[in-house]
Amino acid sequence: MDLAAKFNGRDAAFAANSPTWRSAVTALLILLAGVLTLALHRQVPLLRESRDHDLPFLIGWDSQSYFHMAIGQYAQVASPFSKRALYPWLAATLAKTGHLKITTAFLTLNFIAFALLAWCISAILETMIGAPWGAFLLLLTPLSLVSLEMGYLPDLFHAALTALFFLLLLKEKRWAALAVLLVSFATRESTLLLCLALAAITYRRNERVLFIGCLVVLVLGTIITSAFAKLGAPNLHHMPDPLYLALKVPFNFCLNFLGFTVWTDINNMGQPFVKWQVPAFLHRFTTDREIGLDWDWRYPSRTVIVYLTIFGTAPLLLARFRKHWRILLEAPLTVRLACFYGVVSFVIGPVLGSWIERLISYGWPAFWIALPWLIHKYFASLKTSEAGLLALNYLCLAWWPALFGWSRITNYPLCALGVLVLCAPTLVLMRRITMLDPLLEIQRPNAATGSDEPCRRLS
Repeated sequence: MDLAAKFNGRDAAFAANSPTWRSAVTALLILLAGVLTLALHRQVPLLRESRDHDLPFLIGWDSQSYFHMAIGQYAQVASPFSKRALYPWLAATLAKTGHLKITTAFLTLNFIAFALLAWCISAILETMIGAPWGAFLLLLTPLSLVSLEMGYLPDLFHAALTALFFLLLLKEKRWAALAVLLVSFATRESTLLLCLALAAITYRRNERVLFIGCLVVLVLGTIITSAFAKLGAPNLHHMPDPLYLALKVPFNFCLNFLGFTVWTDINNMGQPFVKWQVPAFLHRFTTDREIGLDWDWRYPSRTVIVYLTIFGTAPLLLARFRKHWRILLEAPLTVRLACFYGVVSFVIGPVLGSWIERLISYGWPAFWIALPWLIHKYFASLKTSEAGLLALNYLCLAWWPALFGWSRITNYPLCALGVLVLCAPTLVLMRRITMLDPLLEIQRPNAATGSDEPCRRLS
C-alpha cells in the first residue's frame, strides 16, 4: 500500500470528526476560570512581585516595547521586538475603534486570545481522543493564567493562532491553516521553527501543497517582519541582526545552563569578577566597549526548576515514549508536527533568551496535543484511579513554584527539593503502567519481492 495513502487515511479519520457542544462548554468554563483569575489577581498566587499593580502587568522591557509600539513610539523599540508589530497594532486599532484605553484594549485582545486557545485545545482533544475535558488540566495552570495577566505580551495571541493552525491542519483545511500560519509568523518570527518543522515532515510525506505552502509562508513572513523591524531602532548592541541573533545562542547557553553572565557596559547584567576591553577592530560591529564575566548558581537552578514544572509531569510522561519514537510514524500529521516542533522548542528555549519561562512554554504543542494522543493510544493498563493520580500530580507540580512562593532570587533549595518529591509519584506509577507494544500498521515494501511486509515489533 502507498505510504502517503496510509498517512492520509489516518488524517482523514480525524477530519471526519467534528467538535461538539462539549468543546464549547469546556472552553466556556475555562474562560470563566480566566475571568476569576483576572478579578482576583491580587489574591491568586501568580506573579507575586506584580500582583498589587493594575492589569495588564507591565513587566520588563518586553512589555514596554509592545506598549510603545501600540502608542506609535516605534523609535523606542529595539529589534527583535520591533519585528512583532502585529499584536500591538491590533491593540491600537481596537482602542481607537472601540474608544478604549490602550491598557483595556490589550487586556481585551489577550482575553479573546485566551478564549480561542481554550476552544481550539478542547476541540483538538475531542477530535483526537473524544475527551475535551482534558483542556481543564492543561490550561488551568500558571503557564496560561500568567500569560492572561500579562496582556501586553503576544504569547497568548501567538499560542491561540498556533492552536487554530493545528486544529485546521487536523481537519485537513490546509489553505486556511497556511493562512493562519502566516498571521502567526507576523505575530512572532519564532514561527520560523514551526515552518521548518512542517517543511521537513511534509517533504518526507510527499505532501506538496503543505511543503510548498509553508515555504511561501516562511518567505512572506520574513519579508513582513523585516519591514516591521525598519520602523524601530537597532538591537541593543547595534550589531548586524544576523550576528546579534547568532551570538544570543552561546550567550544564553552560558547564562541559563552554566550560570555565567557575559556582562558588557551596554547590558550591565550582574557584577563581573573580571573585565576586558573590546578590541578596536570590533568597534565597527558593536557599541560595547567593555566585556566581563559574572557567575550565579541560581540561573542553571532556575532552568532545571522551570523545565520540571512549567508543564507539570508532562515531560516525564513524554519521556516514557523515548524508546518507541517510531510510533510517531503512524501518528497523524498534526500529532507528528506537534511533537517534533514542541520538543525542539522545549529543549532550545533557554538558549534563545533570559526569560526562559516564556521561551520554554513555546513547546506546549508536544504536551497539549501530541502527549494526550500518545497516552490515549498506548497506555493500555491505565486505570481511572491511576489517571486521576497522574492528573493530580500534574497539577501539583505545575502549581508548586507559585504556591510555594518561589521567585528568581529566593527559595531555590527548598523549591527544588519539593519538585523532586512531587516527581516521585509519577515516576513510580510509570513503572507500573503497561504500554502497548506498538505494531505499526505501516507496511514497508520488500525490495526483493515488491510485496508489503509489516514493520517489526518495536521493543
